Order: sequence, then structure tokens, then C-alpha cells
Amino acid sequence: MMRKNTRRQDLSYRMITFWRARVRNTSVTWYVARRFLALAPQLLAISVFTFLLVRFLPGDPAKILLGPHQSPAGVQSLRQQMGLDKPLIEQYVIYLENLYRGDMGRSWFTGEPVLNELLRRAPATMELVFYSMLVAIFLGLTCGLYASIGRKSVFQRTASLYIRFAGSLPDFFVALFAIYLFYFLLDWVPAPIGRMGPSGEAVVWVTGFLTIDTLIEGRFDLFYVALRHLTLPVLTLGFVLAPMVGKVTRAATDDARTAEFIRYARACGLRETTILFDIVRAALPPIVTLCGILFAYLLGGAVLMEKVFSWGGVGQYAVQAILNSDYAAIQGFVLLTASFTMAVYLIVDLINVAIDPRVSLD
Repeated sequence: MMRKNTRRQDLSYRMITFWRARVRNTSVTWYVARRFLALAPQLLAISVFTFLLVRFLPGDPAKILLGPHQSPAGVQSLRQQMGLDKPLIEQYVIYLENLYRGDMGRSWFTGEPVLNELLRRAPATMELVFYSMLVAIFLGLTCGLYASIGRKSVFQRTASLYIRFAGSLPDFFVALFAIYLFYFLLDWVPAPIGRMGPSGEAVVWVTGFLTIDTLIEGRFDLFYVALRHLTLPVLTLGFVLAPMVGKVTRAATDDARTAEFIRYARACGLRETTILFDIVRAALPPIVTLCGILFAYLLGGAVLMEKVFSWGGVGQYAVQAILNSDYAAIQGFVLLTASFTMAVYLIVDLINVAIDPRVSLD
């Protein structure tokens, strides 16, 4: 009789687990569908806000284009050619129609389509951000975990001091100091002038990542050059961002260590490696969220690094566009970074849903 009851309980448990899994999978599908449907109105709202914002920026692009030898008639004529004499609503409708056809407009200063310029420069920024985040995550996770669960030692105190104070250093200060030390004094890295230096050879475009394209092409000499130019900006950004990851890692790990399920696991006599795995897994959601926020921020926020190292990414392009009041370029940059940011946030939310069943899908 007892055996029969146990079988019934086991069967009931399996059915409930199966049903919960089906319900959660259906909820995740709806959750992803809702998030995708929300992207279009969000991008539309961003396009309206950006369009109005750039129109209210100081500086007339017609006057900037004509330079100091301008005349009122010449300015008026150029404004008509640029379509700036039309009402704002008509300008926005034209902009939206072009955007619907995949046309972000043409830069008034370079004469090139904005979409082409952004796509040509985006891999430079993506490569810088991707490798910087790898360094920041590795360094931050290591220091955060060691500061939380490591034994009291010089390394543990050093990790604690690093994640406490290193994040307060401005990135441009760290970049200038690193250039002075590693380029000027020690001569370990090349001059901070772009991704391949002034005499860089052309690389066949496949992914836009020079460190990957050079390997695909079989040019290990160019791979070494690209890697050397990438080293200093990546280490600088990684060094500045890692303390943020370390702080969150340490706080989340401290919370997980004192959780009831960890105390229960210890009371049951589980091995420390198993308990450590559960602690790290419980601490992951806030760390993943922070990494997603940092990654999205860097897509448009690594401007200073791009300027210091003459990197030629989209951030440098955006700064020049703002200085020139280049409306189409600014609007294109904002839309591109907003799209990337929303995509990153969606991926982060899905990762959190996958690793933490407590995350709400509402």
C-alpha cells in the first residue's frame, strides 16, 4: 500500500513539474513576443524625440556649411536645398518615409549615406566594447568572488581595495597614464593612432573585427599588429569597468552565502565545490544585468576612448556630427545605438529568465 502511494506521489510530482514547465515555456514565448512588439513604438518615440532635439540644437547647419563668407541669400538658398525651410511636421514625415525604406539620409558634410558610414564604423566600436567587456567581466568576477569568499590574505585585501577604489578613476585619466607609461616610457605598445597605425595594410572585410578578419585571411602578422593596437584601449576600459562588476559580484555573493538554501546545503553535508557552484549561480542575475547595462552604455559611451586612441568608431563619428549640426548623422547614430541597447536589454532579460526561475514574466 505504501509503495502504491509513493508511486502516486511520484507520478503527481512529475505531472505538476511537466505542467509548470509547459506553462513557463508558453509564458516565455509570450514574453519574448511582447518585447519584440514593444520595440517598434519605442524606436518611433526615440525618432520623434531625437528629431525635435537636433532641430533645437544651437547652430544653423547651412551657416556652418557656408563658412565665414556666407550671405543671407546664400544661407536661405542652402536651407531650401536641405529642406530646412519646410514645417517640422513635413520634415519629420519625409524623414520617416525615408527611414521606412532603409534610408537614414545623407551626411551634409561628408556627402555619404549615413547608414553606410555607421555600418563601416560600427565594427570598430563593437570590437573595442566586446573585448573590453571580456576583460572587465573576467577581472571583476575574479576580484569580486575572491573578495567575498577568499581567505584573508594580501590577495584578498588587494582585490577588495581594487573594487573599492579603482572605479573612481576617470577613464581618460587612466588612458593618458597608460599611454605615457606603456608607450612613451616602456615602448611596449604602438602609438595610439587607430586600429592598424598610419601604415596599416588593408584587410579583407568579413566580420569587421580586425582580430578575426586577419586570422580568416591567414595574415598572422596583421593579426599581431591589430592585437597590439587593441591592447591599450581594451585594458584601459576593462580596468575602469571591472570594479563595478566586482562590487556587484561581491554584494550578490555575500547575499547568496547567507541564504537559507546554502545553510541547508551545508547542514546536509554537501561538498564545498557544490555549494560554491550554487552560490555563484544564485549571484548571477544581478551580475548579468549589470554587464548588459555596461555593454549597452559603452556602445555610445566609449567616445572618450575613441578620441584618445583615434579609433574611428561610431562614437567619434557622432561627436563630429554634433559639432557640425549634421542632423541626419546624429539621428542615425541615436537610432543605431538605441536599437543595439534594446537588443542587449532583451538578451539580458532572456538570460535572467533562463538562469533564474524566480524572474517574473509579467
